Amino acid sequence: MRISPLAAGLVFAAFAAVILIPGPIGTPASTPVADPLGAPQAVVYVQFLLDAPAATSVAVAGDFSEWEPQFALDDADGDGIWTGRVPIRPGVHSYMFLIDGTQWQTDPYAGRYQDDGFGNRNAVLAVAAGA
Repeated sequence: MRISPLAAGLVFAAFAAVILIPGPIGTPASTPVADPLGAPQAVVYVQFLLDAPAATSVAVAGDFSEWEPQFALDDADGDGIWTGRVPIRPGVHSYMFLIDGTQWQTDPYAGRYQDDGFGNRNAVLAVAAGA
């Protein structure tokens, strides 16, 4: 099979353009995403709180973060009360806290719970769209 140098050059240029031109691969969680009708989806900041005096770190994870503990809570004054504000899209979400990177804990102050399928229960949070 014989390929002309022009055709090979065009294929290479197209490949290089796809690889080298910067552009969004995914959409960061903090960027508003357009819904099918073109309106940006709202993000509501939810305050999480956990009383865990023996903890050295606390994070919150849920379906809003694909269960990755990417939102670290803070205990700035060292009183064992860990807090943090997390941007969450409106809807009904399940979540848990991750203490010291190893121990999952359900929010004891949640208003609702559901089975997590692993013998524990997730806290359930309903987030309404902001005004």
